[in-house]
Amino acid sequence: KSLSLKAKGLLSQMLSLPEDWDYTLSGLAVINRESKDAIRSAVNELEKAGYIKRRQTTDAGGKFSANEYVIYERPVTEEPPAQPLPPKPLLEKPLSGFPTTDNPSTGKPSTENPTQINIEKLNTQKSITDGSITDSLPFRGTAAKPPEPKRRETMSLTEMESYRELILENIEYDCLKQRFGTYREDLDEIVELLVET
Repeated sequence: KSLSLKAKGLLSQMLSLPEDWDYTLSGLAVINRESKDAIRSAVNELEKAGYIKRRQTTDAGGKFSANEYVIYERPVTEEPPAQPLPPKPLLEKPLSGFPTTDNPSTGKPSTENPTQINIEKLNTQKSITDGSITDSLPFRGTAAKPPEPKRRETMSLTEMESYRELILENIEYDCLKQRFGTYREDLDEIVELLVET
């Protein structure tokens, strides 16, 4: 209807990816050759149009943990409540006493990887949950589990190289290189982005 071409394209791409595909806004930016801000604005546009619903989730400690998204093939509008809310009672003499003014405790919200997205298909909809980019890499057979992700600044060259080898194997880099040889620089750049993430 009134979606921009960019938002329509992003929606189509999200709906066409495999059920267990996890990715970040940065990853979408690389795939689409767009800026991260452009991808974020397209996601916001889809949310305003009703194609995406966002919900902030919390961990067991009550801290903000991730954004959960549900993506719909068709826009979903808010359903009105089944019964109207009862009117608020009016007091003849309002209470003025000492109202409670405590601020609720929010703890320390986690802002680590705030733009990550994880997609799960649900019949005609997809659920997106923040996750790690390594979740989307299919592991073959009984391949060793990768080490816990660390920030690039704290990873040794050996650790970075082991991540690189794991990523190259999981994305079947040799096949991609043969099939898309003219885009080898782009492939190498994507691999480096994955290693750094």
